[in-house]
Amino acid sequence: MQHCVRVVIEFSSFTGVIDTSGPVWKAQRKVAIEILRELGMGKNVLAVKIEEEVKEYIRVISESQGQPLDLKHLTQASVSNNMCSILFGKRFEYDDDVFGNNLRLMDAIAHDAGAGSTVTSMPLLRHLPGDYFKLKRFVDNMRLVLHKFIKPFVDEHYRRSEEGSEDDFIGAYIREIHHHRNSQSGSPHINVTLPETMK
Repeated sequence: MQHCVRVVIEFSSFTGVIDTSGPVWKAQRKVAIEILRELGMGKNVLAVKIEEEVKEYIRVISESQGQPLDLKHLTQASVSNNMCSILFGKRFEYDDDVFGNNLRLMDAIAHDAGAGSTVTSMPLLRHLPGDYFKLKRFVDNMRLVLHKFIKPFVDEHYRRSEEGSEDDFIGAYIREIHHHRNSQSGSPHINVTLPETMK
């Protein structure tokens, strides 16, 4: 997967968490771990959220009454909902169109992820016409997920940050950005991550 990250950086304007190292990476990692602990990592708080999602998963299966059901999609939606709950503070219905479109894009991204290894190994290949290695499609899909799915949540969290709503990862990270901007002892490496990820 590391080759995919390098390719995304080279072929797009993505910066932020993806391409950090050294003190920047260390500061971001420290804040991320602190936030995850606040949100209940390693405690029953996250287990309760997961348990709620499993109940919904089982409910959908039981309501199918033996009819054919796409378990791959259902399982992917359930796992993604757990991540969305932690990151955005929101879960989606399994038949939500925006959520479903995002899951399809994530499927395509996972399918095309190998594109980067060939191009990273032989950089001359990036100059071939067309999209033989599906690299451009990979990067375009990454952009769509970032700008059409994730960015609206980040923007909403920035608008709500005045209210002090920090019950999810993004809200807590924005709080840390504000804290580090206003503090002499804060890390200068924290305040670039979220906005730069959304470029």
